[in-house]
Amino acid sequence: NDALAQEHRHLQIPTFPEFIDYVLNTEVEAYNEHWVPYYLLCTPCHLNYTIIAKTETIADDSRYILEVLKQHGIGQSQAAKDTLTRIHQTGKKSSSTTSRDFYSQLNKEQVKGLYDKYEIDMVMYDYVIEPYLSFAVNTLPPKYAPKQVIVNPE
Repeated sequence: NDALAQEHRHLQIPTFPEFIDYVLNTEVEAYNEHWVPYYLLCTPCHLNYTIIAKTETIADDSRYILEVLKQHGIGQSQAAKDTLTRIHQTGKKSSSTTSRDFYSQLNKEQVKGLYDKYEIDMVMYDYVIEPYLSFAVNTLPPKYAPKQVIVNPE
């Protein structure tokens, strides 16, 4: 039954908070290449970068890159310019909206843990823990919240 197989497959997909718990509770050496801090995969200090672009500022960064290319006599078609200056999106959402959607599912300790684990990357690429910390909830997710004990005073 295709529907049953599809449902079973989706039951195995962790929620974002569950995935973050896995990342936080797993040694970096056990990560696959998608989750390893970038500084361990690449040696940016050994390359002479003249420009570093970020998805959050891709429109401004792309305009700057196009201007530098133009100064060096390298032209671009209008289609290439349009592609370079388009805002980075996940589906129909901007990066900041997507970040808010995901980080609002986490508590502040999880966000702090992620920052600590990826601190070198965060510093290297000029990211700060805010606004991610401000998106997070102040309380523990329900699965971590202590059970409330109701005492019946007599």
